[in-house]
This record gives sequence, structure tokens and C-alpha cells, in this order.
Amino acid sequence: MTTLFETKIKNGIMKFKNILLLSLILLTLSLLSCSDDESNNPVYGETNPSATFILSGQGVRTELPNYVYLPFQVNDANGKPITNLTIDDFKFTERRVPINPIISAPKIFTNDDLPYAFKTVLMIDNSANRQIDLALIKEAANSFVDSLAYNQQIAIVAFSDTTELLQDFTTDIQALKNAINSIQVQNYTMNMYGSVLSAATLWEDVYSPKTINPGFIVLVTGSNDNTNAYSIYETNLQLNHKQIYAISIGNDFNYMALDSLDTEEYIELIDASELTAALQVVQNKMVNWADNYYLYSYMSELRGYYLNIITLSLNVNENITSDGFVEDRFLAHSFYSIDEGVFINSSADKPFGVDSLEIGFINTSIMKAVTFYGDNIPRYKWSTTSSHITMEISGLQNEILTAISTNVIEPNATITLVDEANNFSQTIAVSSLMLEPIHVIETSGTPNGIAVRDNFAYIADYSEGFKIFDITDKTKPDSVGYFSTWSSTRDVFLLGNFAYVANWTEGLTIIDISDPANAQQTGGFNTCRSPALFVRDTLAFMADNTCGLTILSVADSSNPTFISRYDSVRYSFSLDVVGDYVYLADFSGGLKIIDISDPANPIRKSTINPGLPCYDVKVRGNYAYVAVEQRGISIVDISNPSAPFVVSSKYTPGSAYEIVLDGDIAYIADYYGGVSVLDISNPNSIKILDNFDTGDAYSIYIDGNYLYVADMKTGLHIFHTAY
Repeated sequence: MTTLFETKIKNGIMKFKNILLLSLILLTLSLLSCSDDESNNPVYGETNPSATFILSGQGVRTELPNYVYLPFQVNDANGKPITNLTIDDFKFTERRVPINPIISAPKIFTNDDLPYAFKTVLMIDNSANRQIDLALIKEAANSFVDSLAYNQQIAIVAFSDTTELLQDFTTDIQALKNAINSIQVQNYTMNMYGSVLSAATLWEDVYSPKTINPGFIVLVTGSNDNTNAYSIYETNLQLNHKQIYAISIGNDFNYMALDSLDTEEYIELIDASELTAALQVVQNKMVNWADNYYLYSYMSELRGYYLNIITLSLNVNENITSDGFVEDRFLAHSFYSIDEGVFINSSADKPFGVDSLEIGFINTSIMKAVTFYGDNIPRYKWSTTSSHITMEISGLQNEILTAISTNVIEPNATITLVDEANNFSQTIAVSSLMLEPIHVIETSGTPNGIAVRDNFAYIADYSEGFKIFDITDKTKPDSVGYFSTWSSTRDVFLLGNFAYVANWTEGLTIIDISDPANAQQTGGFNTCRSPALFVRDTLAFMADNTCGLTILSVADSSNPTFISRYDSVRYSFSLDVVGDYVYLADFSGGLKIIDISDPANPIRKSTINPGLPCYDVKVRGNYAYVAVEQRGISIVDISNPSAPFVVSSKYTPGSAYEIVLDGDIAYIADYYGGVSVLDISNPNSIKILDNFDTGDAYSIYIDGNYLYVADMKTGLHIFHTAY
């Protein structure tokens, strides 16, 4: 070999001869032509006087809703890049039919339009059957990484019978050199094709209207594949247009082993002393690879599970061989249609994006812009009317907004997105996310009731008894106490050192929780079937199902005693105690207001039926807030206990079982509707602010900025609240 190295184009010497012969024939025909009008023979490029071009594709890509991207390159017959083509120079077909330019909105992007960054996998043969100098190869490889481009990342792979990633993609030159210098000779077996396929999995090529991020394999070897683990056919098939620069070292190498790969270029060297110069040539080609890069982009009208053929060619090209055009195939089964404009968080489920968004108050909310049918590369600008939203903007076209809520967002706040390059805009309503989920405690039973104090959660877990969890770290609750009850625990009320448990058929159970890790029963009292209770001072008020209201003295926690009962023919489910009155949610019996100024002689003051059935009641000021199962919530004016009346009602998404109040907010355990959050600032007009599906939310409790939901299906949910 007389030169430093000989370059062999990937399709081999015969391919070059065919092109040369074709060029000579075409040149002869043009000289024999009787036409003197040269204007009919377009000139492409600055220096190329012919009309013979070679097109090479990098594989079709698709993107929802119906985008098709075809990256390709154009050279003249001498390999010179053609760089000044426009969309008018091309013709494009789907299934052999020209696309509709109005509907498909085709565009051509060049490397001047898009940022170019690339990855390189340097593969070094370390098998033992090479008659070459590994030290020289390492020296050349070190010189190669010294030429690292500003927009390049390199990974180092050693291969023989196995493939070893010594250094993942990095720009750290010293780390790359350390990996190279660590390479040691391995055994005689060589699985070259398998190693190439393994290296090709280290990255994904990105060709889009936003960026060009190709990858290259630079393969340095002196060994032939002797494992036959992969055929050349299946290797090329799995490579799927991944680009390879292959360099062989030594006289005994079978060049067809590499030349048959779908390589960008194949270089033969006599010995490793020539490798430094060869690698530099390859580096220059990778850096300049995008000089003649084009990306054809359009929106396909095709749908369904068909393998669709697309073909791109030049309007004028005397090259009629297979490399005179680009052809590929794609599936369009997931494609869907879209209108022109700019949209926020567009998806297959919501192709036109969202028109409103709740922004988290602990985590951030991500919004992504996308433009369809724009004539220009988008350039986005975001703005908001809220003083409580901090905006962080990122992306090549400012397409990503990270919105951070610094407080509860003002009413009627909006975020506006403008695509200034295409004159599109979109405005969405934004509001605070009322509930931010933190953790779910999976209990062994069916949570029916919950109370929280001093970083301990006390759970009435139905058939699994009474449980205590340390929730100091709310993301990792720790079970610290358990008390087995004989019946089904339904509700829990905390007062002093005691937990008072409504224990269904066993009535009241009193548990000493002064040491939560060692809960001890102190006393109890059998009642009818108690699902809920309220304790004030030394009195326990039991919602006692068919027995109505039962009042007990708990002055002696070891020996509760009966005081009185208000009988009910209905099913008392819950109650609240304020002043001299008990407000009893009496299922189909409605809301009963009972005078307990004399606990030994409770007297019904009035009854109102706000809707059936009544499951829970909470009282504040002049209003009682009643959970009315599938009718949602009703607000009752109780300013005159003798003559209550319904002010307003609001259906909730599920079935309202329990209510807690926090300022102007009501949280509803809404059974199959999860948790509903309501604005009750105006009693005459209730508004639903949020809803969170937990499963079957049955009981609810609020402690500071945390909401606890006992869900009969999924366990105890812990939320952070916006207020």
C-alpha cells in the first residue's frame, strides 16, 4: 500500500465504478444533445457543474400527533456536500402519491436552522489474536480525545468476545484517557458484530425540528468476527441507520467483514502507527457531518396499521440508481388530527392541550408548548397575571415552563403563551392545587376513623382494631402501637391522655395513650352499635345507631357510667356538640338538634331534613354543615335552634360521608368520589375547588396543613393542603 491509508466507500469499489460509468454515459449523452440551452440543466451547490447527486437517509422518525421526519444528506457524484437546496428542489410521495402541501405543511430544515451536537462511541479491539501494538492504539486514542469538539461527547468501549463500557458519554478528557489506558488484552475470541450492536444501544439519534443529535461509532479493530453470533444481515438490520466509521489494522484482515457493515466509511491501515492520522480524518468528518444535513418535516394524512412507504427525491437528478433517492417506511396507527395554533400540554387524549391547570404548592407544575402548522420555527413567550407564580423557562425555543406557586393563587389568574414567530397565542386559567398527596399508609384492616395529635396518627381500623403510627416523617410513617378490640372499631376521639373509641357492638372503649407505643385499655361501656362519638370534659356523647344519642360519664376512665339517652327510631351515624346542643346526623331521620343543657334529660329542640340520608354534621357559628350522602353537602342556618332552615346545597362527585372545616374550606370524605374540597366562604353559593380520587374515602381529619383521609379500600392517605 503506497499511501498512508486507503479509504473505501461503504458500498465498495464496484459501486464507485458503476457511478463513474453512469456519469461518463450521461456526460456523453449531454455532449451529443442538440440543445444549446444550458438553463434547462440546473446547477446545485457552489462548485458542482453536474446534475448527478447521491442522497442518503438516516431513517424515518415519527412524532405525535402526526409528524413525520426524514433526515437525509445530499452529495454530488464526487462526494462534495450540496448545501443550498430548498423545499422547491424536492418531490415527496406517500404510498407513491404526492402529498398535499396545504394539509401536510411540509418544511425543509438545514443544519443552519438547528443546533448540532453529536455523540461518539470509540470502540477498541482488545482481543489477543491481533498482531498489532496495543500501546500505539492507546496513544492514537488519547490523541483522538484531545481533539474533542465543543459539541461532542465520547464513550469508550473495549471489545473481544464480550463488550465492556469503560467510560460512558462525557466531555471529561482525563476520564476518557483513564478509560483508554486501562484497556488490557483479553482472549482470542472476537464477537465483533455483537459488540457493534451493543455499542449502538448506548444512545438514540435525535433528528427533529428542534435539534440534530446523531451518534457515531468509531470502530478500531485488527480481528475478524469468529463467533458467528450475528450475521451481517441481521447486524445491519438491527443497526437501523446507526452510523459507523470502521478502521482495520493489519495485512491479514478480511476487509469484507467491515466493508459489508452499513458503514459511513471504511479505512484500511497497514499498522497502528497510521491510526492517529486516520482518527483525525474521522473526527473532522464527524464535526462537519451536518454541513449537508436536511430534515424533511410534514404532517401525514395517513392512519391505521399499514406500513407506509415514503419517497423523497430531487426534481432534477441524473442519478437513477438506488442512492439517487431516499425511501423508507413508517406506521401511522397512533396518529391523530390537529388544528393549527399553539397549545399547552397537548397529548393524544387532549390534542388541543389544556384550558385550565392546577399548580402544585409543594412540587412544581410543568407546562410544554407545541405549535402545529406554523410557517416558522416557534419562538415562545410566557406571561402570567398571578403575583404568586414564579416562572422558570427552558428549552431551545423556550417551550417549557416550570410554574412554582409561592402562595394560594389569586382568583381568575391566567397564564398566556405566545408563539411570536407564528403569531399564535393561548391563554389558560390557573388555580392552586388544593391537595398535594404525600403518602398512603396501607393498613391490614378497613380504616373507618382517624384522629391525629403530636405527630401520631390514631386509626380505627374496623376489624383489625386500633392502631397508632408515628408520622413525624410523613413520607415514612412507622407503626408503633396496636390495640386489639373485640368488635369493629369505627371512630376515635382524643382528649387528654386518652383515646375514646367507638367500638360498634362493644360501644365505648377507653385507651390510655400516654405512651403511644404501649397503649392500654382502661375501661369501656357497652352501648347499642356506636359508629361515632364526641367527648367534652367528662361527658362522652355516643351516636348510637338505632338507640339514638347515648350520654356517658367518663370522669372515671376505668369505669364509665350511663347518664341518659335520647331514643331514635332511625340510625344515628354522627354528631357534633356545641354549647348546650348536640347536632345529630340521624340518617333518614334528618338533622336533629337536641338540648343537653341538662345532660340527664336531653330534649329534642327541632328536626330538619336537608336531604336523605344524613351521615355527618359539623357546626360553626350559625351554620351546620351536613354530609347528605349522594346529595352532597347542605348548609343549615341554626341561628334559631327551634327553626333551622336549609340555606344551600351542593352535589359532590361521590357520596358525602364526613366533613371537616378549615376556615372557608370544607373537606369531604366523598366515598367513591375520594376527597372533595369546597369553598364555603359564601353559605349561599358553595363551590367545588378540587377533587382527589383515593378509592372509598370514609373518614377525614385535619391537623394544621395536613389532611388525613381514612379510605376503606386503600388505607390512610396523607395530604398537604393549600391553606
